Amino acid sequence: MFVDAQFWPFLIAISLLSMSPGVDTLLVIRNTARGGVRDGIVTSLAICCGLFVHATLLAMGISLILLKSAWPLSSSQAEG
Repeated sequence: MFVDAQFWPFLIAISLLSMSPGVDTLLVIRNTARGGVRDGIVTSLAICCGLFVHATLLAMGISLILLKSAWPLSSSQAEG
C-alpha cells in the first residue's frame, strides 16, 4: 500500500487537534463550575442540539447542490 509522505504528519496533527479541548469544552466546564452539574448537562445538550442542526443543514445544502448540478442522462446516452 502506497502511503504519501505527508500522511503521518497529517494524522498526528488531526489527532492532536481532535483531542484538544475546544471552546465548547471550556464553556461546559465554566457552566458546571458556576451552576453545578445540572447546568453543565444542559450546556452539553444545547451544544449537541446545535451541532445536530448544523449537520442537518449542511447535509441538506450538499444534497441540494448535488441535485441541482446533476446532469440527467438522455435515452441515447444511456443506451450507447
